Amino acid sequence: MKRIFLICIICVSCRSSQEVSPTQAFLSAEIDGKLWIPSNPVAYIDKRNPTRQVLVIGAREGNGEEIQLFIFQPKKEDYFLDSFSASYARYIPGQSQPNAVYSTLSSGTTEGLIRITYYDEKYVSGTFYFIAYNPLDATWVHVLEGTFKNISVANFVP
Repeated sequence: MKRIFLICIICVSCRSSQEVSPTQAFLSAEIDGKLWIPSNPVAYIDKRNPTRQVLVIGAREGNGEEIQLFIFQPKKEDYFLDSFSASYARYIPGQSQPNAVYSTLSSGTTEGLIRITYYDEKYVSGTFYFIAYNPLDATWVHVLEGTFKNISVANFVP
């Protein structure tokens, strides 16, 4: 019995500082091979036009680095991202590349997917990946293994 208790204490104390509680909002992605975990993911829905609702999920760090996911007519399903789809994704590197914006709308060869696994107009969870293009300097960014979980959805008020 003491051995089991000791193992439990060791397992609990070895948890990563990056772990989040099951109900805590969370967003992460691998950007060109580097893990990115911003501190405050957000989501809001713009319902001004009922036939063209837009859900925006994203996060921004203090250095201006940002991921934005735009989902039109959101519900629990897959949204493919390319230059011809209504839904799209953007990556803004911030201070490391001032004025740079990588978007899945920028080129006919971009690709990606946003998978909404839970959505009830109060919370949203899912996964994503995208390869986006920056037309200013003709470069690409690979945003892979993205996940977002339990992000509270606010109503957009202009």
